Amino acid sequence: MSDLAVTGRPKTSPVWDYFSYDESAKKSKCEVITNVVTKTKCGKTFSGKFSTNLKLHLKPSHREAYDEEIKKEKQNKEKENEKKSCTRANAACNFSMESNQPQITTFLKRPKLYNNEDPTCKAITKKLSIFLAASSAPISLVEDPTFSSLITELDSRYSIPSRYMMSKKIDEVLIDLKGNILSHMLQARKVNFCTDIWSKKGMTASFIGVTAHFFASHKRHNVTLAVKRMPSPHTGEEVLKIVLQIFKDWNIPDHMIGSIITDNGSNMVKAFKILQLQQKENMQNEGDDEEDFELCDTDNVDVLDTGSLDDSLPDQEKIIEESHQQDMYEQEREFDENEFEHEIAFLGYRRLSCFAHSLQLVVSKFDECSVFRHTIKKAKNIVSKFNKSTKATEKLIANAGLKLLGDCPTKWSSTYLLINRFLTVKASVIQVLDEHSWDGLQNSEWRVLENIQELLQPFAEYTTLCSGEEYTTISSVVPIVVELQYHLEEMSTKPGMATISKRLNNELKSRFDKYVNPSTAGFDVYYIVATFLDPKYMLILNDQQTTVVKAHLIVALKTEISEFTDTTLESGSTETVSVVANSDEQPPLKKFRHLSSIISQRLREAHQVDKGIAATTAESEIERFYELRFNIPTPSKKDALTFWLELETTLPNLFRLAVDLMVVPASSAPIECTFSIAGYYCIGRRNRLTNTNLEREVLIKANDQYI
Repeated sequence: MSDLAVTGRPKTSPVWDYFSYDESAKKSKCEVITNVVTKTKCGKTFSGKFSTNLKLHLKPSHREAYDEEIKKEKQNKEKENEKKSCTRANAACNFSMESNQPQITTFLKRPKLYNNEDPTCKAITKKLSIFLAASSAPISLVEDPTFSSLITELDSRYSIPSRYMMSKKIDEVLIDLKGNILSHMLQARKVNFCTDIWSKKGMTASFIGVTAHFFASHKRHNVTLAVKRMPSPHTGEEVLKIVLQIFKDWNIPDHMIGSIITDNGSNMVKAFKILQLQQKENMQNEGDDEEDFELCDTDNVDVLDTGSLDDSLPDQEKIIEESHQQDMYEQEREFDENEFEHEIAFLGYRRLSCFAHSLQLVVSKFDECSVFRHTIKKAKNIVSKFNKSTKATEKLIANAGLKLLGDCPTKWSSTYLLINRFLTVKASVIQVLDEHSWDGLQNSEWRVLENIQELLQPFAEYTTLCSGEEYTTISSVVPIVVELQYHLEEMSTKPGMATISKRLNNELKSRFDKYVNPSTAGFDVYYIVATFLDPKYMLILNDQQTTVVKAHLIVALKTEISEFTDTTLESGSTETVSVVANSDEQPPLKKFRHLSSIISQRLREAHQVDKGIAATTAESEIERFYELRFNIPTPSKKDALTFWLELETTLPNLFRLAVDLMVVPASSAPIECTFSIAGYYCIGRRNRLTNTNLEREVLIKANDQYI
């Protein structure tokens, strides 16, 4: 139909290959041949020259012509687009040579941004909010151009939320986090807590912290529950009020509250005198022989900060630290004179004293000994000289690869750490002293430091040992006390060490004999029960201690059986315990040098247990466990909790008691770890972080494994 004449303006649409237009009549006429033989045309006319109407005629009446027209139309569009692209590319190339202005094609090629409901967008936003909360990065980071450029480079489709929106997302993460923690905590039978008070640098604000420790879902859980602002004055009423409110906020019922671990600050003891007056009569009438109750010190120290390089302090700060140390000694004396007041703190809950802090109070007696004061003072003066001299410190690091550690009275094992590092780099220290013509130590004084190092080393090691969170620590209290007694008795035989060794040993017995010796007035069976239930330490108990533990466990198990009537004991199961004998007879821990020999001797005297005992009574379940003491394979390689998980089905009732006890921390180190995180979040430009935001970020950082 190429011969069709169309007058007027040229028609660009392929539809005009099938129509003609009469300019005078202003009508379009269909020229499609309907009969090939006679070459008869359709001839239908349409007013005007509207191509759309013409296509509507072709579609039903001349389908073949319509399909051909559509095909031509697509080909024409492709050619036109190709021609336009070439024209634009040439124009853009010419323009870019004259200007640095972005090309319009750059914006046309930008990928489409994620929708806010897109799963990928939600996942990135959540990870970003966790990063901002857990890394101590300010939320204003989302407005930083460099950070925005980084995110765009990683995923160009993601748009960073505003500061306000990001803060809301962090709140949502915290809500989900608390929900996950609570779901685990409500599965526990007992929940144990650590609490203490911490003050920000500069004493601008104080906070009370609470951590929880429990067994649920066949694993140990250590979580941080709160870091609440505590305004002055720090009275006992306010401490108790805030702690109970935290329990209420987390929906923790009273029957789930197990032990509460705090340090030995006597300032909190005074705060509970009002409660003492209210509860003294009830305690006397009930004959309640509770254990020694102490409450937390507002200025506890950070056990995790033993590797700090901030060793030297200005003279004014040293005066403050020495004053603080003197206050600690005064509080210690007050504590010994007010034991009854400690018994009413957190009445109704089991209160445990922080063992690590109590151990350091024993070590503090060493500082009162005048025999070594002169030598230690000379060593500290040398350390101070090094830390004030850049030249001397650089030479020392170049020679030994280490610097000297300064004294910090509020740091646990501070004196030992100073002397240990001093002796470690002894040769380099002497060399640098000679080069600077500084006075050093005499040979006899070096030997005194070596004796002090040997004396204090076990105290430092055991302080660290009982401060762990990821393994059982409550069962190590009795072994540590007994091992230290042997150690001090051995040290008393060394020249010049008899007086201080006996003084420390007497202090150790006065504080911890009630944990070890059943004949002591006010004996607390709690710690030897924990030792009995830990296969690493069970063999260190003597016959008297074992008898007391068994009697205590029988009473506890009978109560357990009555509450769980569907357990193995009540059903009369005759399942036996089968454990392979220990062939290598290795001591549980090499750190317990004296106790290891005792355990090895008892292992050599052991007899193979070749048959199980039916579990039908509380007594028999305890005996079945006790008979395993010689047949436990390599107990030193297993944590007590791991051991008990293997006996869940064979000793079900004793298992429940054991796992509840094995997760109790021996010290308040967990809350100190939380305060270390809080302190890091308050340094530098973030020292004005609001109380709510501080708690929010600390909880997310400390509990990130529950997100």
